[in-house]
Parts: sequence; structure tokens; C-alpha cells
Amino acid sequence: MKFLNNDKTAITNFIQDQLWHKQISAFDKNGIILPLFGYFDDVELGNSLESHAKNNEVGAVYVTLPSLPPNFTSKLESIVLSDIFYTNDRKQYGSGVIFKRFITELNDLRKNGIELVINEKNESRTVKVYFITTLILGDNLGINSIFGFISSF
Repeated sequence: MKFLNNDKTAITNFIQDQLWHKQISAFDKNGIILPLFGYFDDVELGNSLESHAKNNEVGAVYVTLPSLPPNFTSKLESIVLSDIFYTNDRKQYGSGVIFKRFITELNDLRKNGIELVINEKNESRTVKVYFITTLILGDNLGINSIFGFISSF
């Protein structure tokens, strides 16, 4: 991350952008601070051409760390599934109920972080890592639906 912060020739990662610098300048914690991206999309698990296609639709929420090097962010192991639910449940109970636990976890990662024990050269040290959710991403239909906008497509 130090290399990316010192590289002023081109913006190649989110942590080089002004939005990230504004986020961490307002953060009053000591430790490592990492950005977190949340993604949302509905997925059809069955045959999408069947007459009952929407019966098998689930919503998936997953997170990634955009500050990882490209050779890691492009791997499936770097995508963490956070939540999965039936799309019909979100339609029936609302996005607030469905995403409440996810939002609580994101707030906890920002406020309390996690402690990592790092062992190196026969010594161990504890490092506190905080995560700031900087973007919630998804396709137009998914983002419009979770934020309560009208989806007419």
C-alpha cells in the first residue's frame, strides 16, 4: 500500500484516489485501514427460461478488498460471500430487514476492526485492522432495488 500511495504517475488503485484519502483523514483510529467494496446481485439458480424461473432466484452479497494487488483481486478466493437470501424474501420483508445484519457487520468492522496476530522471526505481534466500506456495487436492477428506487426495466 505504501508503494501505491507514493506512486503519483497514475491512479491504478482505489487507495490512490481522493475519495479514499478523505475517508481515512476523518478516521481517528490507529492501525491498518483498508477499503471494502460490497457487491449485490440477484442470481437465478434454475433454468431461467422456465415458466417458474423467478422461484429459484437468490440475492447474493459479497465483499472484496480493492487494495489487494491485481494478481489477488482477480482470484475467486478474494471474493467473500457475506450473505445469501431468497429474492422473494427481500420483496416480501424489505431490504432493511434483509440487509440489517450485513450493515451491522460493516459498521462493526469500521468501529472495532479485527485483530490479527502476525508471526515473524520467532516473534508475534498483534495488529488492528479496520475496514471502511467505500462502495456498494451491483447492476442497475440490483442497486435500484436495494436502495428503494423504482426499477422499471
